[in-house]
Amino acid sequence: MADVRRIVDLYELHKSYKKVASELNISRNTVKKYLHQVKDVQEGLAEEIIPKNRKIVQPSRVLTDLVRQKIHQYLESNLGRPKNNDSRPKESGSFSSRMVTK
Repeated sequence: MADVRRIVDLYELHKSYKKVASELNISRNTVKKYLHQVKDVQEGLAEEIIPKNRKIVQPSRVLTDLVRQKIHQYLESNLGRPKNNDSRPKESGSFSSRMVTK
């Protein structure tokens, strides 16, 4: 809260987001955000400047149940297969993606 007070004080002094941001070494957008939140609290549009319970809830977008099922199906179908599917004999000194034989 002291940081927000400092932002407000500096803004009242300089009247510039850019000057406040450079003096505090923060983004102009951060200065603007907190000044708008202070204004909203003063006008009664918000109850607090910094919420006490900040929870960011984001659902898993990529790993859905359908994707999990597909992954498990692929893994189960590959259980009996050999791990090294490159069974060609190697010549002496040839390169392989896994190792170099001499």
